[in-house]
Amino acid sequence: MINVAKQKASKTKSLRFKQLDIKKIFHFVQNDKESQKFDYIFSNFGGLNCLSKEELNVFFTDISKTLTKNGKITLVIMPKNCIWENKYLLFSGKWKQLFRRNTTDYLSVKVGNSIVKTWYYNPKEIVHLTNTKYTVTQIKPIGFYIPPSYLETFFKNKIWLLNILNWMENRIKNWAFLARYSDHFIITLQKK
Repeated sequence: MINVAKQKASKTKSLRFKQLDIKKIFHFVQNDKESQKFDYIFSNFGGLNCLSKEELNVFFTDISKTLTKNGKITLVIMPKNCIWENKYLLFSGKWKQLFRRNTTDYLSVKVGNSIVKTWYYNPKEIVHLTNTKYTVTQIKPIGFYIPPSYLETFFKNKIWLLNILNWMENRIKNWAFLARYSDHFIITLQKK
């Protein structure tokens, strides 16, 4: 993603990109002698779901110190109430796992060959955690109609159905109230 962004921004010499560990971003900025504050921070597809609520509080405090005045952060987060996942678990007979995301505790989730502690947060929780330092500028659902990637094998020969679901997804992309029921949601916050 960073390489694509660099290519698109190649005519703008003042832009720089960094890939940083979410648990070490503030430490990096404090110790990088050439570092300047960031105008924009982006966390993709559930990276912040690897942080507990306490770690998330620290993250939001730390990055507010690394952002310029009116700087923005855009985060893609997995909510607690994914309708697709619950339908999949119901119809595949995995009833004990139904609504597994809807917990305040973490789940041990297999990612590749690793087990990752994963917490789930609804948009309202992120707004509550950030309301003293940030203003919400956008909340959108991602994957309300589009199925999660683990259903790819089922849908790979049903391109026509994916096209219909994609068309439906594009019709509701600004319906913030659906964000808590999607596979992911995107939220953009601006530093106060």
